[in-house]
Amino acid sequence: MKKIIFILFLISSSNLLAGSHLPDCQGNDETQFDNCMISIEYPSGDKYEGEFKDGLYHGQGTYTYGNGSKYVGEFKKAKYHGEGTYTFADGRTYVGEFNEDAFHGQGTYTNEIGDQFIGQFTNNSLNGKGTINYANGDKYVGGIKNFLKHGSGAYTDPRVGATLKGKWEDDNMIIDNN
Repeated sequence: MKKIIFILFLISSSNLLAGSHLPDCQGNDETQFDNCMISIEYPSGDKYEGEFKDGLYHGQGTYTYGNGSKYVGEFKKAKYHGEGTYTFADGRTYVGEFNEDAFHGQGTYTNEIGDQFIGQFTNNSLNGKGTINYANGDKYVGGIKNFLKHGSGAYTDPRVGATLKGKWEDDNMIIDNN
């Protein structure tokens, strides 16, 4: 799975630069870059490939951190903003909407063991109605608060063919409606 995600990032990064109609940025002063494209590597090992506007990352771009984390998507005034994919160095991913560097809007977060959290994110946390697809095949659909089952929901274990419906609080069932 990690190899597939990495290959998709490589393809999207190369398509990003090849697909832009903006000219290359000229000079060495980022604050002067406007409506242009650049590929730049910083002394920290971080790298940015993408669009600049008014001296800031703005538009489509890829920011790769020296530690191996990577963001591919839209920037607005040097912040992740709009649609994008953030891959952490340990393999966790978030694919969805961003607002000023935060997971914010509809998205899918996959943790390091393969559990998927799908729903509405607010300031980097999943809250509201959502779905959790566990790596072991189990599934939860219902209320979620800070990545935990919270509120009305149904938990299904397909290995035994059982579904628990009820109210949940901080990942624990408090009322069974079966």
